Amino acid sequence: MSEGTVEVGYPEFKTWSFESFGQVLKVSGSLDPGIFLYRVSLPKDSTFFRNVYDGVYKGKKATVFGSEKGKRPIIRGVLAEHMAILTANDLGEIMISNEVFQGDSGKALTDYSQRKMFEYSQRLETVGLPPGWRRFGYIHSHPLVDTLNLTVPPFGKEPEIGGLRLTWSGGDFQSLIEPIRNGYQDDTVVGVITPIQIGFMIATKRTLEVLGRKDAESTRLSKVRRLGFPPYRNFEKLGIVLYAGNHFESGKNIILQRLI
Repeated sequence: MSEGTVEVGYPEFKTWSFESFGQVLKVSGSLDPGIFLYRVSLPKDSTFFRNVYDGVYKGKKATVFGSEKGKRPIIRGVLAEHMAILTANDLGEIMISNEVFQGDSGKALTDYSQRKMFEYSQRLETVGLPPGWRRFGYIHSHPLVDTLNLTVPPFGKEPEIGGLRLTWSGGDFQSLIEPIRNGYQDDTVVGVITPIQIGFMIATKRTLEVLGRKDAESTRLSKVRRLGFPPYRNFEKLGIVLYAGNHFESGKNIILQRLI
């Protein structure tokens, strides 16, 4: 390498920091799919992962429960799904919202907590985030369904990481694309934390363009059975990027790999 030049490695061989990932995620709706990194390192001792694992997966930080007090029994802890809002600052540091919303054993939000999340979202839009912070999506847990799915042989060619297949649901996919189809483009990332994995489903500039057309082709690419898996075969045409990593493995860092 000659003096005064900088060596730039190929992106597929470079592991990027989680802060670099945050810089990309918070503006993913304005980026082409080709820009996205191939490998990202997420430290297990980071504030983000601790908050997601303890607060969203285990439900220790749940502040809004699945029903009004006394209305019906509430499932607590890891048996219930939970959801939080994702934000990032100018440095790319990703955080979850102070409010963590509880669902039940099969979905991330109940009718009650969904209403409370809408009210919280409205307050965020009114009051605003601190200077430099930007909201870009949600992260939720899959405590039971994913564990059961891993014991069932795969029916198709679902993506895998470390020999374990991903078990995103059709509902997760719909929660990403439906707001975009309806003209709301502030939330372009859906995250999931399970007993073994953490992953991100990300809409890009191409996603917004394809879904914005609302034509027959856009509808066909987006079609999915709610109880089935997302239409992974259509992700490239939709411009959706998918990452996952197994957090139960030994080591100080989780390596998130781009699968699509």
